[in-house]
Amino acid sequence: EEVGTSTYIQRINTLERKLLKQVKELDDVIQKHPEIIFRLQVVEFALKHSVKLAVEAFGVSKSTIYRWIKEYESSNNNPVSLKNCYVSKKGMKLEKLQKITEKHKQLVLEIRKKHPKLGKEKIKVLLDELCKQHNIPTISVSSIGNIIKMLKDERKLNHEYARQRITINGRTGELMVKEIKKKTKKDRYKDKKPTKPGELVQIDTKHEYVNGRKVYIFVAKDVKTRISFTFAYDRLNSKNAKDFLEKLIKAMPFEIKGIQTDNGSEFLGEFTKALKKKDIKHYFNYPRYPKGQAYVERMNRTL
Repeated sequence: EEVGTSTYIQRINTLERKLLKQVKELDDVIQKHPEIIFRLQVVEFALKHSVKLAVEAFGVSKSTIYRWIKEYESSNNNPVSLKNCYVSKKGMKLEKLQKITEKHKQLVLEIRKKHPKLGKEKIKVLLDELCKQHNIPTISVSSIGNIIKMLKDERKLNHEYARQRITINGRTGELMVKEIKKKTKKDRYKDKKPTKPGELVQIDTKHEYVNGRKVYIFVAKDVKTRISFTFAYDRLNSKNAKDFLEKLIKAMPFEIKGIQTDNGSEFLGEFTKALKKKDIKHYFNYPRYPKGQAYVERMNRTL
């Protein structure tokens, strides 16, 4: 009888420990994972009433509710099992968020404000040093990514980042910051056909060999009147392009309002300055699109 009583008491104690463990786990779910409790409320409401009413009551999509119901049923209606399933499915994301402190957020914010274009991998290098200085645990790259997302959601990060390219010197560990020039938007001639002379003059270049010397020929053609003008130079640069423009303006029997060129460097620099000075609109053809310069390209083949 004493042996039987002892075994019975052991079973009671084992059952008591299991119940206490379950209560503790359930309390952990309630305290640390309010998202799970919210899901349970939505699922129970949907099962008791309908999914349609749950959508209206909680503002959650129908597909999401059906997915939550499926997860709830696969966990045998157990909140603790549901929590384990949720954490496992999300790659321990909830657990990682628990490790992020306000100090981590503050340090990441300071780094990002100082270096707006720095990514999470490079932030980690700097953050690890700061964590050691403040005697706090380091966090993973993915956690830093979560912090950046949180800071953006809280509108603590400026989205109009400075145009910088930032790298870390592999030998010294120092940050290398290089300013990136902002690309100016190029104007395109989007109208089908010009209606007046001088509204659009296409300019292009070609090269030929004369007596063994390479010669660059600037070719211009007015799209409306088909009047053409050419001139040869020994070098292909913006200075000669500017000179060609001045000769073209004198040669054409009408005022030039717009000029279209390709994206070559000879049509920048001094050439661009001359166009602005004379108040002539500069249009750029699309890259690798000879059809956009069809009239002057045809003239090139004729020469």
